[in-house]
Amino acid sequence: MNVFLIQTKDDKVLHDFSFHLLEAIEFQNWFRDAKLHDCIHVNDHHFEFSFSSPPIEPNYVPIGSVEYVLNFYKKFYDIDIKPINIPEELMKHKFLKRNVFVGDETTKLDNPLFVKSADKIKGFVDIILPTDHKILTKGKYLFSEVVSIDSEWRGFVFNGELLDIRCYLGEFDLFPDVDLVREMIGAYKNSPRAYTIDVGVGRKLGTFLIECHQFFSTGLYGFTHYNVLPQMFISCHNEILDGNRKEAIE
Repeated sequence: MNVFLIQTKDDKVLHDFSFHLLEAIEFQNWFRDAKLHDCIHVNDHHFEFSFSSPPIEPNYVPIGSVEYVLNFYKKFYDIDIKPINIPEELMKHKFLKRNVFVGDETTKLDNPLFVKSADKIKGFVDIILPTDHKILTKGKYLFSEVVSIDSEWRGFVFNGELLDIRCYLGEFDLFPDVDLVREMIGAYKNSPRAYTIDVGVGRKLGTFLIECHQFFSTGLYGFTHYNVLPQMFISCHNEILDGNRKEAIE
């Protein structure tokens, strides 16, 4: 059985994905007339847990803020999860529609660029000027040409299928090219089973890829596929652990 460790404060859930996951658990258990999933409220905002190591059974799946989830994998499995940002397979101008590249702290800048850490989730992110490049500490970074974004959308992908796409910022009636989004998903062969794909829409550029995320600690913005939501969180959790086991073997 999978047991979801829901981050709470004063016994109240903190995030939209936690609320909808609880509803999805209740729905699936009712629909199958069996206890397929369970949950535990972890009422500690310091990201500590009441057990010293997670047992093999049940399979504990952390659900909460980025810091909460990262702390879980680091504490119990010594896993440091790196961001996906833009997968190598999608580093194509037809998807990006702007200049994007990966560099490091020594990369020389000729123009203002959007810069985001390629090593750490919730790491450095800002628009920096050529004169500011010395503020970057040692590491890898994603550099992107600064473009105008009028609308931002999040797509939800499971088993290579786009299940839904939701506006999370900007003009809600400026719709993305969903066929192009599906083309991005098709080109992303080495993808996780469950992930989100964020795209921007510019009145001049059209639809373009912003970044991808593994399916944890991600705002749903109205995505409520209760028939698959628990499985998406579980598959992400299992792939994180399987990836760590694979690295250990290699």
